[in-house]
Amino acid sequence: MRINYLPSILYFGMPMGLIGTGLNAQHLTAQLDLDSNIALWILFYGWISLAIVGSHYIKHLFGEVRTAMLQEWHDPFKRNFFPAITLTLLLLLLSLKPYFEALEIDQAWLSSGYFTIVTFHSILNLKLINNWLFRDDLSLRQHKPTWFVLLSGNFLVIISGVKLVDLQDFPVWNEVLWLFFSMSLFLWLVFTVSLFYRLLFTSPLQVTMRPSLFIFLAPPSLGVIASLLLTQDITASQPLLSESLAISPLTWILYGFATLMLLLWVTLVRFFYQSGLSMAGWAYIYPMAAYGLATQYMAMQLNSSLLLIGSVSVFIFVLILTSLLTAWLIKQSLQKVID
Repeated sequence: MRINYLPSILYFGMPMGLIGTGLNAQHLTAQLDLDSNIALWILFYGWISLAIVGSHYIKHLFGEVRTAMLQEWHDPFKRNFFPAITLTLLLLLLSLKPYFEALEIDQAWLSSGYFTIVTFHSILNLKLINNWLFRDDLSLRQHKPTWFVLLSGNFLVIISGVKLVDLQDFPVWNEVLWLFFSMSLFLWLVFTVSLFYRLLFTSPLQVTMRPSLFIFLAPPSLGVIASLLLTQDITASQPLLSESLAISPLTWILYGFATLMLLLWVTLVRFFYQSGLSMAGWAYIYPMAAYGLATQYMAMQLNSSLLLIGSVSVFIFVLILTSLLTAWLIKQSLQKVID
């Protein structure tokens, strides 16, 4: 397969996965108290890819192929991937936070950026949901895993809100975050049931789109983290996730579903192997990174060595897969230059 150098909204899956993996590494190294720069290297890779993909997309958006690119918004599959932009930007802010603190840069820049991105993400929520509800030509066959990208962004609004906004000075935002949480849970249940129905009783996804099925892991994994962050006492001086804080049944349901989907897809590895390596393969990275991060939080909460080992195993797998996709990308780029 050759890389299509005409920019596409789908290419934002690469920086989204890389920055998500960098955050996973950032949290894991801190949890294990490791003196390693692996998180910074992964994040730098993600920042560079975001700059390239984003600038290339914006450049063509105002160029001669503008019409072709705007057609992505009218495409039933690609339109639902647009929240990947706001999702990736929220990941970017979270990844910058530790370095802003280390360099003593005013955190207000991150908070201002957060509210701006959340505004655009909220508009995308309304536009996409209205589109799903009132399109006469929408069919079950058009229901694809990319619908979950919006939900992942909603849960990330909560996670980044707790991290980037001082809820003690702005307590009303805590209610807004709960609104996002309840809305996301409702849509997650609806989308999951309807997509399962489509996969079971109508036509399956084509081979090239199979990697996108891993997005099943992302919303419940991020929901686990959001649930733990929202149920903590934000006025307490104790650590973020103290052992005394009980894990709610809802959190266990979300984590159990994500684990079930991971085990299911692992047992169907031959099913995904047929898809080979392509740009669509980046769809594996972000959901796996999200699941690994959720497992790290659960391990912290339960003081579980088993879950910690599991999170390390997931991280190693994500690194291997990222390396394979990077090698494939370099090979295809060199082949394109030679030809």
